[in-house]
Amino acid sequence: MSYPDSSMSSTQDAIPGRDRVMRFMTAWHVSFLFLVAVNVYPLRFDPLQLEWNINQNKTATAALDYRGKWENHTHQPSPTNWRFPFYTLTIDRFINGDPTNDDINGTAWEHDITGTQLRYGGDVSGLQDTLDYLAGMGVRGIYISGSPMINAPWGGDGFSPLDLTLLDPHLGTIRQGQDLIADMHARGMYIIVDNTMATMGDLIGFEGYLNESTPLSYTEHNALWKESRRYHDFAFGNTELSECQYPRFWGSDGELVIGNGTENFKGCRDSEFDQYGDVAAFGLYPEWQRQISKFASVQDRLREWNPSVRAKIEHLNCLQITMLDIDGFRMDKGLQITADAEGEWSYHIRQCAAAVGKHNFFIPGEIVGGNPLSAVYNVEAYNDFIVTNDFINADSGLFDPRHMYGAENQDVFRWPSLLNGTLKGNLAAFIITLVLPGIPLLVWGQEQAFYILDNTASNYVYGRQPMGSQTAWQDHGCYKLGNSRQANWPSGPYADGCGDDWVSLDHRDPSHPVRNIFTAMFEMRRRYPVLNDGFQLQTLSKSTYDIYLPASQDQATETGLWSVMRARWPEFQDFAGQGQGNQTVWLLYHNEGINKTYDFNCSDNATALISPFATDIEGSEEYNGCLSNFSLPPWGYQAFVPYEKWLSPSPVITKFGPGHDQRPLTDRVRNTVAIEIHFSDIMVCEEVLQSLTFQSTTTDGSQAMIDSNSTTCRQIAVADGDVSRLTGSPTGEIPSAFRFSVNLLEVTHGIHSVIVGNSTTKEGKASTNAAGADKFRYSLNWASSWSEWLPYRGGNDTLEEQPWFGTRAQNWTGQHVMVQYWSRVLGSSDYIQQGDLNGIATPRRYPHFFVHGPYNSFGYDNGLRQEMRQDRKGTWKFNFMTEWPTTFQLNAWGINPDGTPDLTRVFGDPDSDGILDRLSPVSLLANVVNVSDYPASPYVAYQIAANDGSLRYTLTPIGLRRNQMIIYFLLMFLPLITSIAGVFSYRHIFYAVKLNEIGKPEGRTLLPVSITSSKQLSRYFAKSNIKLFKRNSSNRSASTETAEYDSVDIFAAVPNPRRRTVLIATMEYDIEDWGIKIKIGGLGVMAQLMGKHLGHQDLIWVIPCVGGVDYPIDYRAEPMRIVILGEERIVQVYYHKLRNITYVCLDAPIFRSQSRTEPYPARMDDMESAIYYSAWNSCIAETMKRFPIDLYHINDYHGAIAPLHLLPDIIPCCLSLHNAEFQGLWAIRDPEEMEEISSVYNLSQDIVRQYIQFGEVFNLLHGGVSYLRVWQRGYGAAGVSAKYGKRSFARYPIFWGLPKIDSLPNPDPTDTADWNNELPTMEDTSVDPEVEAGRADLKRQAQEWAGLEINPEAELFVFVGRWSMQKGIDLIADVFPAVLDEYPATQLICVGPVIDLYGRFAALKLSKLMDLYPGRVFSKPEFTALPPCIFSGAEFALILSRDEPYGLVAVSLVFTLSEPLLTAARSNSAAKEPYA
Repeated sequence: MSYPDSSMSSTQDAIPGRDRVMRFMTAWHVSFLFLVAVNVYPLRFDPLQLEWNINQNKTATAALDYRGKWENHTHQPSPTNWRFPFYTLTIDRFINGDPTNDDINGTAWEHDITGTQLRYGGDVSGLQDTLDYLAGMGVRGIYISGSPMINAPWGGDGFSPLDLTLLDPHLGTIRQGQDLIADMHARGMYIIVDNTMATMGDLIGFEGYLNESTPLSYTEHNALWKESRRYHDFAFGNTELSECQYPRFWGSDGELVIGNGTENFKGCRDSEFDQYGDVAAFGLYPEWQRQISKFASVQDRLREWNPSVRAKIEHLNCLQITMLDIDGFRMDKGLQITADAEGEWSYHIRQCAAAVGKHNFFIPGEIVGGNPLSAVYNVEAYNDFIVTNDFINADSGLFDPRHMYGAENQDVFRWPSLLNGTLKGNLAAFIITLVLPGIPLLVWGQEQAFYILDNTASNYVYGRQPMGSQTAWQDHGCYKLGNSRQANWPSGPYADGCGDDWVSLDHRDPSHPVRNIFTAMFEMRRRYPVLNDGFQLQTLSKSTYDIYLPASQDQATETGLWSVMRARWPEFQDFAGQGQGNQTVWLLYHNEGINKTYDFNCSDNATALISPFATDIEGSEEYNGCLSNFSLPPWGYQAFVPYEKWLSPSPVITKFGPGHDQRPLTDRVRNTVAIEIHFSDIMVCEEVLQSLTFQSTTTDGSQAMIDSNSTTCRQIAVADGDVSRLTGSPTGEIPSAFRFSVNLLEVTHGIHSVIVGNSTTKEGKASTNAAGADKFRYSLNWASSWSEWLPYRGGNDTLEEQPWFGTRAQNWTGQHVMVQYWSRVLGSSDYIQQGDLNGIATPRRYPHFFVHGPYNSFGYDNGLRQEMRQDRKGTWKFNFMTEWPTTFQLNAWGINPDGTPDLTRVFGDPDSDGILDRLSPVSLLANVVNVSDYPASPYVAYQIAANDGSLRYTLTPIGLRRNQMIIYFLLMFLPLITSIAGVFSYRHIFYAVKLNEIGKPEGRTLLPVSITSSKQLSRYFAKSNIKLFKRNSSNRSASTETAEYDSVDIFAAVPNPRRRTVLIATMEYDIEDWGIKIKIGGLGVMAQLMGKHLGHQDLIWVIPCVGGVDYPIDYRAEPMRIVILGEERIVQVYYHKLRNITYVCLDAPIFRSQSRTEPYPARMDDMESAIYYSAWNSCIAETMKRFPIDLYHINDYHGAIAPLHLLPDIIPCCLSLHNAEFQGLWAIRDPEEMEEISSVYNLSQDIVRQYIQFGEVFNLLHGGVSYLRVWQRGYGAAGVSAKYGKRSFARYPIFWGLPKIDSLPNPDPTDTADWNNELPTMEDTSVDPEVEAGRADLKRQAQEWAGLEINPEAELFVFVGRWSMQKGIDLIADVFPAVLDEYPATQLICVGPVIDLYGRFAALKLSKLMDLYPGRVFSKPEFTALPPCIFSGAEFALILSRDEPYGLVAVSLVFTLSEPLLTAARSNSAAKEPYA
């Protein structure tokens, strides 16, 4: 059955292959309206459903009359032993072997190639195509997760069947299912399918609770149908019965429940469904409540404890056995079925199976609970099982453990999704496969190290990526939801899958290292019977300790090394004649994530690592040998047998080149491709060549051929299997021992499969465009309807017009074509090509996008603009302004002709990963984008931008609040002003003549409003616009005069109130009278020159005291108390007077942690540096409070936010930019980081958002820029040259809020005279003979310092500065080899710290030049205090700055040259400087 959709009539007409199904369904849909009064409506036989209906009785009128049996078929007997490897898969998420059933219901919520929440398209044909891959791994059992019976069109997981007689047509027909199972049985494989037994779909609601959770009611609720759809074989009833025979209930302790609420059960409703209410999927409930409640509010629960209901379930389940020849049922939610009913059902099912020759029918169950309760249902951990569980086979009566153990399943996260998860998962696989007696159970993709997570709720985390090729799981592969059910959810590859192209490929790779590991383990079970059937599991010893993980509730996790033995029980097990017979296997493993060597005391039998092999351990008390130490890699494991019993693993393919599902691009029609195959064992080259065959699917029908003359074979020893770059190679990877390579000829566009004989797997694929497709279909109306699937032959095809109807707003311009392709080899139909005719240049994949949300009542309010527009690049954009916070969704079709929103293409982001998703129309999740944050100040709105190719969207703040306020006030006052102006204009025009009787002209104003003159207004704003923060000596704290601190009045040093007082704060400084120099680089030289030559101003100079330097104490001032991370910190303060400079020395451990040569923190993005700069800015702000400051001079980012500590008081500031690329950045990616960084800097989050935050970054320099923008109208920023200011403004967006960045020339600070633009003449130039006389000695000193050849005739070049691209160090490294070769007298000295990769590479080149030109080149790529001779002894200064001026260090160097020659890069602004 299916959900009909009357709005899809065009789809039904367009697809004849589905039309007959849809007409049949629609007829049922109508018939429901006339049969409401009937309790049950049996699904009578109808030939239109023959392909899917397991009821073949044409005359049946009741469920118990249904009949069905596979005619002319002998059913496969059950195996006597079920202990072989099983493989779990959800058919829809496996391989697409038949595209015609992808959208068989004709709705818009079935196969979705752009999303992960609807169907993928897998079916039984795809599974049959993949049996070689599974059998080659050693898998003998397949468990089909999810019921194969019909689900909702979007119900790809299969756990909500709507009918127990119809197969889900998305999965295939009865015949296709029978072909699959017959093929499996022929290979010795078996199949079990999921049976939900007591739970169905979601068609029933409870009165008064249709849109909310229904509470438990012992008297039950009145039920009603949610829609016109009905269950055909079961019905509810609301008639109350006074007495009902309730089942027995069992508690989590394994005991019968007496009381605990069950005593309230008396009567019930005359219903075939439980109507007591519903429970959540997760939560703490007594198990008996789950057994009578609707599961998770979405699965109706049959009253299986009612014998008449159970009889129907038993009969309909039996039809699956007789019609399909399945070998077992896996009971979904086994504990949520009442125990007695499940026992009765099991007895009936075994009888049904025995009737067709299945005398060991397998019925495992899903158990989620403790061992006491699990014991009632025959499942739990092995050692306790022996004591508490019933291990007797109900069919044979023998002791027969058949517990199924898995390390992953379809309802939990993937191990490889976590960091080191592949290693942990493989250890778990080792335990379930070789350690625990029972059945190992894999889940699809586990052998390929799947790691993508695709759930939409953080409390239910799982990964269900398809095995086949697709792109959606990569598009949505960066998981953001987290895991609310796991404490300290770790990081891992799950967050980065959207950047991993491996995710989009086919994953039936037989050479994957993890698959080879599983293959080897399964082979060991076959070779050593004790690993498969030995029931003795004995711990020989262990070296472990307990750890307590977060949220473990004091439950210890045992950690360390285990030594265990798998063996037979000698009393009743004998494996003689089977494989290696009764050979015991010794297993060692540990669960620590490190390489570890364990040491043992062999004299202590309790803890020694004892081998079981020296003698037969069975019954022996003799000493068996001991290892004194043993090493394992992280989460490592090993299995041992005596040397003579060891068997080498069978050869496997360990790698295929160029790689499985590789897709090389080429413009050539016919190509030669080199392939290579790696094996784990030495192979016979000729036999490998003879075993190769090829299958090619190409447009021209050509087949690839082998060039046998190109064959090469060689032995190798390497572990190089192809894996995702995010999960990495696993421990225990089977290495390659042999490489076979050969060339393929005539490789044309298409898909080519390489088949290795004597192996049951297929190898690498390659595809280009549509070549290689087997079928295609097309749509001319944006997937509103599709053509039939047609054979793909290439070339040109005529496309027939397709009907479409809709509103004018839904219509589109131009003609758009969508073509979808399917390939059997790839097992996927997730390939669509789209294009436009009629000159549409902008690429588009959807006709429109409309923004719907609360702001426009989800489209019902047509008065508000809602349609997005595409820009030239194809990005859909919409300026979105509403009340915040809010939600929205994107709708591709908008409003239908009936005035309701179209729901077929609605996109939201329920998992918050930044990628748009589609959900089923009945999803309990709201498919919206949550906008929880207000647009950052000064913005008022967001621009929504969506890429319809990747479905990635962004929200960009736009619109200035200032502009909105201006418009608001204009709209408020303009009507008043214009109306008054109109009145006076009227008076002036019509009453222009007036007698002046007093002889004096009257004062006139245009407006009858008394306003201040423009001068008065300007004076008013000048006074009131900025509240200046000024502090003088009378404002000082009285505590400064106490005896604890020196009483000298430091403010007396500023006697002239007309002198300007400027505060500067630098970490580089030179205190002349103390002889203290701290790393005098560019900023330091600037500050040094300011101190020497700005005597006409008073300088308050804040400096930090660094470690390893003794500072004299002139005046001890009151300490500064600053707050960092909520704690008060004390900073000692000393004043030192030198001429017009007042040094404020800050002494604290945080400052002393730096050194004379490294005064700056090593990084500017970690917590330590954040604390340093917080203390620095806080101390600068405290200094401003102590001194009468006229101006604060900010140098770069270090002290840029100090004025923010004074708000709302402000102080005039200027900002000089020396190195604007360094800005002081810390991440603000979430509220926690915002709270942390705000606490570090002791600023409110509002201040941080308004001034400092730039995007998702805390930006110190932006804080200073914002201060200028807000309080000085953007005035006060300058670059250190004309070009540098302009280029910084253009390059860094943080400056774009300023009107401009002024220029600050970089001339000699000692030149304070008026400047004129006349060039100096030769007569004005003079040479100091005394200086020149001593230059030769200075050159000699420089050569000795650098270790160069002492050569008075040498021409010495010097570069001093930062080694970066901007300073041009790379040019020096590239050019000077030629200079040194051509001019033998040339010498070169380069000194300075490495800043970027240009500097790093230059350092390598210059180091090589030192070797090539000994005595002529000196390179020291680090900050170094230089002697004066370096500057004074050189002939040439190398100043090659690209886009910033040369620094003041270079200026000092130029002044000391005998010939001040400047060698500059062409783009350098030095050409405009006075010294150029």
